[in-house]
Amino acid sequence: MPQPLISIIIPTYNSSKTLKACLDSVFEQTAYFEVLVIDSLSTDGTLNLLEEYTSKHTNINVYSEKDKGIYDAMNKGMDLAKGEWLFFLGSDDVFYNKDVLTTISKKLTNTDREVVYGDVQIVGDTAWAKNGEIYAGKFSTEKLLNQNICHQAIFYKRDFMLKQVGYYNLDYVKSADWDLNLRFWSKTKFAYTKLTLVKYSVAGFSGNSGDANLSKDFVKNVMHYFNFSPFNHLINTSKFVYYKDVLQLQSEKHPLRYKLGSVKRGIRKVLKKFS
Repeated sequence: MPQPLISIIIPTYNSSKTLKACLDSVFEQTAYFEVLVIDSLSTDGTLNLLEEYTSKHTNINVYSEKDKGIYDAMNKGMDLAKGEWLFFLGSDDVFYNKDVLTTISKKLTNTDREVVYGDVQIVGDTAWAKNGEIYAGKFSTEKLLNQNICHQAIFYKRDFMLKQVGYYNLDYVKSADWDLNLRFWSKTKFAYTKLTLVKYSVAGFSGNSGDANLSKDFVKNVMHYFNFSPFNHLINTSKFVYYKDVLQLQSEKHPLRYKLGSVKRGIRKVLKKFS
């Protein structure tokens, strides 16, 4: 068998209610791919459902063992995958239409980038997007520092991921994908395509809640990944979602410069008030 262009990795745990629609949307695609379902010892009929698909399709493999959560399952999938590109799909998500992989495959085979991403359509309402919204267009460094690219919209070059970026950090149980994307962005350029890839259900694991551990580490991580000082203009701004943490760090590590900045901010407020 030739190497598949794409490995689709799907973590599951008691996903029988949504998994059929997900897999049906996968197997109506016409591009050459493999599917790896990484299951965490489901007890609800998920494994029986998967047997139906493994009996009909030769390009799906199921691995069921206890894991430490979704990102642990995704890490296992990375090690097992044979595809040139990795794509992580939620068990309650579906491809936007039957031509997604055929269309994106042409872009993957003609790019010199290590990451290719598009958009998703939001299914359900969340604090950061509304039902039916196309999320979230082309990203810049500034934009990625304030919001994430959905992993359901991203294709990662497997070799680069394993050798240069590494695995999902299991300390971040809700938003390890944001941390991973920041690490990727700091090391290579992404290619954006205006293509809606997936209908993404925000009722899933990470759709409606934050990640306390990532929030605690976010500024430190960004400074490390991008070699930023706490006075870099992309984080030393009220537009940055963790600006308060930046100011706290400035006051602790650079008190004199922080005080000077406070005076300048005060002057700007006064000038703005009377302008």
